Formats: sequence, C-alpha cells, structure tokens
Amino acid sequence: MTTISEADVRDFATRWFEAVRSKAPLAEQRRFFAPGVSIEAWTGVTVPLEAQIAMHEPFTQDDHTFHWLKLEPLPDGRVHVTADVRWEATGVTDQGGEKRIRADVGEDWIIERDAAGELRFARYLASSMRYLPGSATLDLG
Repeated sequence: MTTISEADVRDFATRWFEAVRSKAPLAEQRRFFAPGVSIEAWTGVTVPLEAQIAMHEPFTQDDHTFHWLKLEPLPDGRVHVTADVRWEATGVTDQGGEKRIRADVGEDWIIERDAAGELRFARYLASSMRYLPGSATLDLG
C-alpha cells in the first residue's frame, strides 16, 4: 500500500468538507467512511452519518479551513491525524433570523486506505469546539 502523505490527507479532508458544504447525497458522503464508522463529538455523543447530514442541511455558507494538521504514521499503514479547523456556517433561528456559527474545531482522525487504495475515515472524532466571540452554538443533544 502507498504511504498516506499530508498532501493526501489535505486533499481527502477538503473533498469531505466540500461534500458536506454541497450537501452531497448520503451514498456519496458514506464513501468517505469505513463501514460502521460514525462521527464522535466532543460532547460524548456519537452521530450517525445520516444525522450529521441532517444537521448540516439547513446551513448555508458551510465552510471549513485548516489552521493546521499533523500526521502520525501507524504501524499498520494507517495515519493518526490531529487537526485544527475553522468552521463557519449560517443557519436560521426559529424566529426567522440568521445566526452564524464560528468556531475552531479540534479534529482527531484515523485514516486508512480501502482495498482499492482510496482514503477513508476509520475513526472520526471532533474532539473540541471552541466558539469564537459572538458565535451561535450548535446543539448536539
């Protein structure tokens, strides 16, 4: 198997964030994840992909940009990635006004190659959410 490089991870994660932003169909977004992998949140909640897609559905201007990322190769060929990502998205309140979420999100991923050599998340943890001043907040339940 080919080594997973930082450029590979940046490209992969950028494509994932674009799939989220563009509200790609479930089948397309599922290809970014190994079978059975859900998104773990800093609150201790595990969110199935379907629920994550539904959460992002009402957002516009749903953008992710890297502050930094770091890779640690694992003995089995996978990589452990820690990253800090700026997430900004606009939603609508039940009073009809817009609200902007602006936060720096700590990410902790295990990324592997599938049998065809494509990257996928073997673990996805949003380990922290640091809201910027004046930001709306996200209710994960």
